[in-house]
Formats: sequence, structure tokens, C-alpha cells
Amino acid sequence: MLTNTEKELKEELIESQQRLTEIIDFLPDATLAIDAEGKVIVWNKAIEEMTGFKAEEMMGKGNYEYAMPFYGEKRPILIDLVREPDKEIQDLYQFVKKEGKALLAQSDVKIKGKNIVMWVKAVPLYDIKGNITGAIESIRDITKTKQDEIALKKSEDRFKAFAENLTDGIVTSDVHGKMLSFNSTLNSMFGYSSAEMQGKSLTMLMPERFRANYLGSLEQYRTSGEHGLLGKTVETIGLKKDGTEFPFEMSLSAWKSWDKTYFSAIMRDITDRKREEEIRKKTEEKYRTIVGKVLTVSNEILQEMNKPIE
Repeated sequence: MLTNTEKELKEELIESQQRLTEIIDFLPDATLAIDAEGKVIVWNKAIEEMTGFKAEEMMGKGNYEYAMPFYGEKRPILIDLVREPDKEIQDLYQFVKKEGKALLAQSDVKIKGKNIVMWVKAVPLYDIKGNITGAIESIRDITKTKQDEIALKKSEDRFKAFAENLTDGIVTSDVHGKMLSFNSTLNSMFGYSSAEMQGKSLTMLMPERFRANYLGSLEQYRTSGEHGLLGKTVETIGLKKDGTEFPFEMSLSAWKSWDKTYFSAIMRDITDRKREEEIRKKTEEKYRTIVGKVLTVSNEILQEMNKPIE
């Protein structure tokens, strides 16, 4: 016979287990748990929706039955690696990474006729004495994320191929001014190698007298979302690796990816244009001077011709 205290403790334990089961049942990630004998003790709603296998079909099942919905066969999966390392099981995943007591992995599987990419995390379960009593595994379908990553990579590759064929320099930076990507034209324009520029601040490409204003404009954008140069084409001065300054024309735009903001600048070296403008200006000034002199002489001649004959 159980004492009243023992009955109360048993009831509290049952109630606690019930609350835990309810919490796990409504987790957004597909989740399963097994006991020390490898039998299913948790199979939540999310994993029912993912696999099509109901909890009543899986609860209490052992002998790797829980692998059937994912691999079509009874075999160890990541949750079993928590209890005992196994090289053959690890090789079935794209990678297996350990973080503390947790195991992380990625795997390509076919569920309900669809190829999906799974991100999986498994951790051991312990009793109050610290003994392993089983393991729990959460599974997330990251297929869409992977597809987006592939699409983004293809887009980036196409953009890089396009950018490399431009005569203008292109650089992309984050909201702190750190250079993330650029084309070879920009390397040539400023005289730096890719290794010297990658991850460095854009301030290295501008004279000291412009840097404070540039950093101030970035701070303004981070706090207010406003930047005075966005959407405009301006002329400014660049600083080459050898210390020489040169004029260039720049167009600046901002864009977002994965909730992060980036800046892209298109730069054109206008040294030759400025030189031509200077030559044209000097030529025009010289021409105006000559014309002025000719007109002066002409006026003097006319004045002489118009004088009465004595």
C-alpha cells in the first residue's frame, strides 16, 4: 500500500510528465524521444505532420522502428549516436557536429515522396541521479532555406561574372563599412590586392579628411535609415595604396538580404575626364584671351580708320 505522501508524489510525477508531453506535443519542430531500451516515448504533432505517421502507431515501438518514416528501413539514426558513437551512423549524414552534450547533423531524405533536407539535433535524457534514461531528437525541414541559399549563390556567381567584365569598380559593404565583395577593376583602381581589401573598412580607400563624415553617415543610416548619398551620383576623391589621390564618380545604393542591409557602390575613375576638362578649360581661356586681343586690336584699327583726315 502506498502512503498518502507517496501517492501525492506519484500523482505529481504523472502530472509533471503530462505537462511535459503537452509542451513537446506543441513544439514547432518535429520531435521524438526514446527510452533507455530504444522505445518511442514521444512522437509529437509536428512529426506526425512531417511523416504522416501517427503517435498511436509509433508509441512504444522499438528496434529502430522510428527510422522507417525517414529512411524506409529500420536502422540507427542520430538519436542513437547520443547513447553510443558509431562511425557507420555518422557516415549516413552530411555532417555530424558535437556541441556540448548535443549532436547536430544534416541529412537528405525522402518523406511522403518528397526530397527534403533535415537539420537534426539530439540530446540525452537524464534522471535525477544523472543517469542517461534515453534521448530526444528534434528535426527541422530546411529544404526551402537550402534552396534559397543555392539560388542566392547562383545569383551571386552571375553577378560576380557580370561585375568582372565591367570597366567600373564595384564594391559591396555592410552597414559598418566593412568591404565584403568587389571586382578586379576596383583592385586595379586603388592598387590593392583582394586579400588586402577583404573585410577591411572602406575608409582605407579615402583620404583622412573624408573619413569622419563617411563614418557619421553610416551611423545616421543605422539609427534613422537615412543616407544623404543614396540614389545619387557624386564626384569625390579616392586614395590609392601608394598614397596618391584621384577623382572618381560614385553611385550608391542600399539593399537587403536575409534581413541585413548592404551598400553597393559603383565607382568610375574620372582622372582622364578631369584632365580633358582642364585642357579644354585652358584652351577655352587661351582662345578667349586671343579673341580678346584680336578684338582689342580690331577696335584700335577701326578707331584709327575713323579718325578724320587732317
